[in-house]
Amino acid sequence: MFRSTIILLFLVVFAFQIGTANSSSNKGFLGDKFFAKYKKEFVTLTGAKSESRGEISYLYPGKLILKQITPFESQLVTNGEKAWYYNAPFDPETEKGEVTISKAKDLPLTEVLDALKNGLVDCKLYKVKSKKETYELTLEKSFAEKIDLLAVKLVFKNEKDIQFSNLDKLIIVKKDKTEEDYKFEKLNVSPSFSSENFVFKIPEGTKINQ
Repeated sequence: MFRSTIILLFLVVFAFQIGTANSSSNKGFLGDKFFAKYKKEFVTLTGAKSESRGEISYLYPGKLILKQITPFESQLVTNGEKAWYYNAPFDPETEKGEVTISKAKDLPLTEVLDALKNGLVDCKLYKVKSKKETYELTLEKSFAEKIDLLAVKLVFKNEKDIQFSNLDKLIIVKKDKTEEDYKFEKLNVSPSFSSENFVFKIPEGTKINQ
């Protein structure tokens, strides 16, 4: 579960940086923060279709909350210095939640941000190929193994408008070539939150791992 959350972190940061390919300034793209609800669609090992839902909050620089709400609650919170990964108990009356605390540098966030400064172009971590409204990033082998992915696809509603607001969905291609689709819903580019929101408040009774 932790690795899949890191993958989502990669996707969100990537989406936030897309505008650099068509704009001279990130500030003209999304500004310094955003909030969005997402729906993830995937196929289980049994072949059944399933979905999960959650929320994403971002504040520049490097502050992020990734919260899965259904089918069960988990969160990844980072304020740029510390990172908290929390799994809520399935049954609060009989079980305890669990949180792992680490340094933010232990996440691949910095590496991804550095790679994306130049926008939607080839770099040492991936090659970019576009076809109409779809952009596909084929990951460099060692980096792909590090995050358990083969590629990332970005599908836009209109091939002539490659902006975050026009993004239809993000697709991750896993090592086994199965795909997971992420759709953003209710995007807000001027939410009301501050740095204090990105410090995880550990619920009473939670097991702490450091």
